[in-house]
Amino acid sequence: MKKAVLFLFGIALFASLQAQNAAHSLWYGFSASYGKTLADVSGGQSLDFNNPYYADARLTIGYNLTPAFSLGIGAGIAGYHSPVVNVIPLFADVRYSFSKSLFAYADAGPALSNGGTGNATSKFFTDFGLGYKIKLGKNLSLTPSIGYNLLSYDMDWGDVSATDHRLRHSLYFRIGLQLF
Repeated sequence: MKKAVLFLFGIALFASLQAQNAAHSLWYGFSASYGKTLADVSGGQSLDFNNPYYADARLTIGYNLTPAFSLGIGAGIAGYHSPVVNVIPLFADVRYSFSKSLFAYADAGPALSNGGTGNATSKFFTDFGLGYKIKLGKNLSLTPSIGYNLLSYDMDWGDVSATDHRLRHSLYFRIGLQLF
């Protein structure tokens, strides 16, 4: 896990050094999300848990390839409640700006397990959504967004011999700050 995080930050440092001559081509973002789990599905059947929700915090570093299109990488922490599944998502970020304010994004990558109920082993996550940039200053924007999150994980409940493969579907509201 440490190697993966160091690798991501190494790429970010390299991109930062490469982008020093291009004005506003590199951007940094910090965001936090809170959302409601719609379904936690295994074998086509959804389990009904008490008040399931999703929350995360993440850091993303991106590079604007064109004024409308950017690519980035990121890492964060995420928690899913009922059942509890804690993960460290490492992801690639793709963004498209429809205007100076409205943008769409998609993130995908491995989700490293970090504890939770039973023996949860996370596999992969993806999320996508729509956001809006609100300028707070010359190089700072507030970026509220709404989106959809999918987490693929395995759960070993301890009392069953088979591992239960699950898909967790969530809708969320995200608030972020973007520096560029």
